[in-house]
Formats: sequence, structure tokens, C-alpha cells
Amino acid sequence: MQISKDMQKDILLESFEILKTDFDQNYIEINETIGKMAAIDINTSMDMWEHILNLYPNLITKSTDHYAYWISSNVIYNLSQTIGDGEASIAIKSRPKIKKAIFGISASVDVCQFSLIAEYISREDFDTATEVLQLVNTNKNKKEFNSGEMFQQIIDHLHYGTSDNSIDFIYHLIQEIEDPKEKAKANVRFLNLIK
Repeated sequence: MQISKDMQKDILLESFEILKTDFDQNYIEINETIGKMAAIDINTSMDMWEHILNLYPNLITKSTDHYAYWISSNVIYNLSQTIGDGEASIAIKSRPKIKKAIFGISASVDVCQFSLIAEYISREDFDTATEVLQLVNTNKNKKEFNSGEMFQQIIDHLHYGTSDNSIDFIYHLIQEIEDPKEKAKANVRFLNLIK
């Protein structure tokens, strides 16, 4: 059975209107809806995500019951599965509220956000990479993680054939890590980028 994109969009919008009233019970389906909408209409998908963030502003700071994960990282995951990290990173870049929420407020900053940072670095969008890294560094809600581990994961997500400019950019970021052990961890992984 063939269903037009317009009909699929209508189904997703109707479902979202019903599901959004109870995030606690419907978070998996809400995130799937946002992800599936991205394949049809990325702007509407981003509007839906912003709506959820506005409707449940306290959830993004809660690490208990994994609420922050479900309202931030898992949405990124669903978007990446549907439209890829590259398209997801472009869409998120254009939405300051979402960008601030997922990098600067969320209690769940993990590999999903790190893959987006890697996208910005791969595209030589160093201004955005710097901006979101600053948001991560000043995020008081995030679960603690080591800066060396963060850069290891960012490096793991950089594209094969990363440009010299991108390699230089990440090298300089790593050299700013204050903890010698964390810097050493990141430096070892950094060597994977050297041709």
C-alpha cells in the first residue's frame, strides 16, 4: 500500500498531538514521531521537538529516570537514524533553543551530542563547534564525563579523510585540556587521524 508524504505527515501530526500530552508514557513514540517527521519535513520535525522542550522544560535537567536522555539524546539518535548525522547537525544548528538545550542544559550529554560536534568539525564549521563545546563546558546539569573521553568519542566520529584544517582544530582543542591524563588519552586517539 502506498501512502503519500502528505498523508504520512498528517498521520504523524495527529499522532503527535495525542501523544505529546503524556511524555512519561509516550516518550519512545514521541521520539519516533519526531524522527520519522524529519524524513518528510525537517522544519516541522524541529518544531515538534521545540514544542516538547517547551511543554516539559524541567525534564531536560533530570538525570533520574533518564528523562534528560529521552528528551535530548534519544531525539538526536532518532534524527540521525532517519536523516543522518550531517542533516541532523544542520537542522539543529539553525535552532538556537534546541542547540542550547541539548548541549548547555541537558543532564544527558553523550555520544549523540559528540557525533554532532564531530559533524561540525568535519564540515569545518569551527564557529559552531566552538559554540557547542562552550555550552557543554558550562553545562551545570550534565553528568560528569572526562574531557579526554569526550574528545576520544568526537575523534571516533570524524569522517575518514578529515581535512587538515579540522585535524589542526581538534589538535589545538586537545592541547587545552588541563588534566594531563585526560590530555594523554585524547592525544593517543588523535593519532588515529594522522595519515
